[in-house]
Amino acid sequence: MEYMPQALSKVRANRPLVHNITNLVVMNATANALLAIVASPVMAQLEDMLKIASALVINIGTLDEHWIASVEKAVEIAGELEKPIVLDPVGAGATRLRTETALSLFDVGAVKVLRGNLSEVAALLGEHGKTWGVDSTVYEKDKAKNLATAAAKEFNTAVAVTGPVDYVSNGKETYAIYNGHELLGMVTGTGCMVTAII
Repeated sequence: MEYMPQALSKVRANRPLVHNITNLVVMNATANALLAIVASPVMAQLEDMLKIASALVINIGTLDEHWIASVEKAVEIAGELEKPIVLDPVGAGATRLRTETALSLFDVGAVKVLRGNLSEVAALLGEHGKTWGVDSTVYEKDKAKNLATAAAKEFNTAVAVTGPVDYVSNGKETYAIYNGHELLGMVTGTGCMVTAII
C-alpha cells in the first residue's frame, strides 16, 4: 500500500495536468487546491485538452443541456484514451436530472473514482429524499461505510463517501479517514476540492 507522503511526492514530481469540467461556483477554489499540491489545473469544456491531460474530473454542480452534452463527450473520449475519470455527483438526489445525469456517466465511460457525500451516493443507489441542495441532510457513520462498499461493488469503481468520517472502498476493502471537521460543511466547495485532488 502506498501512503500519502509517497503519493504526494509522486504528484509533485509528475505535476499532472488535471482537466476539470466543474461547476462555476467552485472553479477558482478547485484550481487553487490543485495548484497547492503542485498539480496543474485546466478548467475547460474542450475535449481536445484530454489528449494531454493526466486525468478528468467531472463535477455536476451547474447543469444545463450544453454542459451535459459536453461532459458526456469528454467522458467518452477520456474512456477511449484510458484517462482516469473522477466523478462528483453534486446534488444527486435533489433532482431527477442530477441523479440521472450522474448515473448516465457510468454508462458512457469508465469512471475510476466516485466521490460524494452520504446523500449523493445513497441517491445513486436508489435511495431518495435526503439531499437538500448540494448538502447531505444526514450523516450516519455505519451507513456511510456500508454505502461506500455497496457503491464500489455496484459501479465497479473506487468510492469515497465523505463526511465527518470519510469512507473509501474498492468493494473488498474499506478504509476510514478521521479528518472531518464541522467547519468543512460551512465553506462552499470543500467536497469539490477533495474530488479534484483525488
